[in-house]
Amino acid sequence: MGVLARLAFCLAFALGLTLATQSAALADRRIALVIGNGKYENAGVLANPTNDADAVADLFSKAGFDSVDRRRDLGVVEFKRAVREFVDRAASADVAVVYYSGHGLEIGGVNYLIPIDAKLTSVLDMDDEAVSLDRILVAAGHVKKLSLIILDACRENPFHPAADDARVTRGVSMGLAGVGPTVADTLIAFAAKAGSVSYDGDGRNSPFTTALLKYITQPGLDIRLALGKVRDDVLRATNHRQEPYVYGSLGGENVALVPAPVAAAPSVAAAPPATPSPAAAPPANADADEASDYRATERFASLDGWRAFLAVHPDGVYARQARAEVDKLLARQKTEAAKTEAAPLVTARTEVASPLSPEALCERDGDRLVRLRANPTNEEASSFASELSCEKLRPQLSRLMESLGFAMPAPAPQAPPAAQAAVAERKPATDCASEQAALDRLRAEPSIDEAQSFWRGLQCERLRPQARMLMESLDIVVEEPSPHPVLGVASTSLSPKANDVRAVVAPGDSVAVDPTACDREKQELERLRANPDRRDAERFARRMTCAALKPQAARLLDSLND
Repeated sequence: MGVLARLAFCLAFALGLTLATQSAALADRRIALVIGNGKYENAGVLANPTNDADAVADLFSKAGFDSVDRRRDLGVVEFKRAVREFVDRAASADVAVVYYSGHGLEIGGVNYLIPIDAKLTSVLDMDDEAVSLDRILVAAGHVKKLSLIILDACRENPFHPAADDARVTRGVSMGLAGVGPTVADTLIAFAAKAGSVSYDGDGRNSPFTTALLKYITQPGLDIRLALGKVRDDVLRATNHRQEPYVYGSLGGENVALVPAPVAAAPSVAAAPPATPSPAAAPPANADADEASDYRATERFASLDGWRAFLAVHPDGVYARQARAEVDKLLARQKTEAAKTEAAPLVTARTEVASPLSPEALCERDGDRLVRLRANPTNEEASSFASELSCEKLRPQLSRLMESLGFAMPAPAPQAPPAAQAAVAERKPATDCASEQAALDRLRAEPSIDEAQSFWRGLQCERLRPQARMLMESLDIVVEEPSPHPVLGVASTSLSPKANDVRAVVAPGDSVAVDPTACDREKQELERLRANPDRRDAERFARRMTCAALKPQAARLLDSLND
């Protein structure tokens, strides 16, 4: 092989190797800290954060990040140490990414990420028991090109502090607060916009993380466009109940977590060495050079490397073998892509084809009921009601839908024709429509006086469960059909002072001696609703003293019946 041919191969092979490995010498230095907190000791366990963190860490590793620090279920000391170590590493990085999935709270405009061993009973606990977002933003000042902080932490507050400061209860009840980074080239991506919450979803990963995995490491895709695509996917997946939001700004250049592959230069590919004519004898060292090039290409075995070899040796002794290697790599890529696309279909078919026993059906439906309690939507509840196989769970599902104001789609037993005609004659069909509209107005603009008047005049029986839930949400005690076996709530009439929970007393009960008893028990009832457990609910019901809350506790117990 001539000197020019040899030089052409070296250039083409080097280019192919660069495309295959994306040489770190030319790439930005990228680091990531990935934390998933799910096993909380003093709050409800979250199912997805560790799954989400593992998936994101794997994604960054495959994308060629120089350092990916993966952490799970960190206590407060480990959490703060991990952030401190990350700040040190960020000083030499071009791109730094922090991903956190778990509980997060906002107090007085300051956002906190919650370790698994946090004990939060007062606003004064936050600096000692949690990690402020500002602590992580410190790292942004040292990064050269892009700081990206991703927070899947806008869930409902699980702690409900007992402090008297009204700001604590109000400030931590719904998601995180919006932020305005003071450091340039910094983006903060929230799973849900300020003041709203995010959801775990039904799959292995949350809707937000599922969309992140799809877009943020696409080669050459600007991170702002990638996060915009994430927002669109999450809105679709949650029926517009969750909207991700991004704070911060970047300059006018394209900024991608993974750079676009460099296209091969046409001049190199288009200028192979001159091939000797068939009549001319090849140089004496032709076979030796070709064999050496083949062995060098074989060591890396990349698609671009083989193509570079063929550009220089299109008709050589080893050309056929090189083309066979190219075909083999292309076939492998095609097979892997087909397996990836077919995997969900195969899983779905297997689930449909496998018969389930009645016990397994009840277990499956029970799990689905738990997920529905954690992430309720009208569409999912209606679908579940129509697909429910375990009939013993239907009463619980019905009570859950009533408590949420959803209509239960299961048909009621049909009355005899004569009775149906009598009902139709006594009650026009338009009554339910007009009363439904009135109930919707009350939900949008609740008023105790109007709610009492609506209840007394209500004629449409199918709206009564929803109306009862609205009355209870306004702390108005309504007539109950029978005493509850645990609470012993007797039939009562509407209370003229229902807006004051301390003034409402069921027959046979006395006003609690402690004037704050109803407030404390109301917070405990909210915690039970967020993390329902029948034994805890029964213990709470037996020791509660606030008569105004007993109907609500009774309804919660009913929804947890097996």
